[in-house]
Amino acid sequence: MFILHESIWWNLAMGVVGWYIGYLRGLARWGLLLGLLLGPLGWGITLFLPAARVRGGFRPFSAGADARAGSSGPACPRCGKGVGPGDKACGHCGNLLIPIQYRVIGASGTQ
Repeated sequence: MFILHESIWWNLAMGVVGWYIGYLRGLARWGLLLGLLLGPLGWGITLFLPAARVRGGFRPFSAGADARAGSSGPACPRCGKGVGPGDKACGHCGNLLIPIQYRVIGASGTQ
């Protein structure tokens, strides 16, 4: 009969917590690996690794989104917070900021 030892369950729990911390920072694979190998020390290392750029997602512990919130640049139409000039999505609510171009067709059907 196959019996899993308690240490294996603890190791898996450390990996899951590390994965979640890494997921919040855009580094899920690194968080999982460091959590499995180093446990709580790996969690701390994952917290201090530079966060990956997540498009329109949740980015805790990053100063980039907070610094742009008070800027005088363009604002998101959904949440009203500031966004960078080259952003494709709002870093706060995830709204896509892709410009839509319309063509006006005249009454006779010509452009």
